[in-house]
Amino acid sequence: MSKIKHIYIIPLLFLWSCGANKESAPINKTAILYCDSAMVLSSTEGVAGYPKAIDLLDKATSIDSNYYLAYWNKLSLLSVLKKYDRALLAAKHLIRANPTNPDIYVTTGALYERLEDTISANKYYNNGLELYNKIFDTMNAETPNYDMLLMNKGITLVLMGKDKEGNEVLKKIYDRQTDKDYKETLLGFMNKSKVEILDRYQPK
Repeated sequence: MSKIKHIYIIPLLFLWSCGANKESAPINKTAILYCDSAMVLSSTEGVAGYPKAIDLLDKATSIDSNYYLAYWNKLSLLSVLKKYDRALLAAKHLIRANPTNPDIYVTTGALYERLEDTISANKYYNNGLELYNKIFDTMNAETPNYDMLLMNKGITLVLMGKDKEGNEVLKKIYDRQTDKDYKETLLGFMNKSKVEILDRYQPK
């Protein structure tokens, strides 16, 4: 697999690291070259280079339709460019490849929100919440990524309209955290409404 990591972390959620590099089979070498070129282009040219980078990622996934990392990067760049309909297609490929990652379901829900399909959005939020709860059944507070996943669960609850419950979760993490940067990140979500979170992290 390519040694270059994903281009851009989608800002709404801190996407679960184990999902970012999930490849179930060897990836076509030409597809890897296209994906690597896309990442170099996006990092050197910034947003201005994203359309060309997406074209390269399209070539990568047309060669290898199971190339998880290429879909991941495509989702990220398309979201930044607010091409939510195309980003949604990439998200569904990620769900197909890794159906137990709750973060992707919630991100998909946010994309549906931006396409003004609240019924589908809520369906994906609920799917994500169910998966978070299943994961927490196998974890404790000392497990790596525990607080990150719990933060994402709190954000999901707010997106579902459960503001009080979601903010209680976020405050619980904030109160026990000692990392200054982490606490600052949490403040960006705490006591914010669903609309405020979406407008800030997944703008129209």
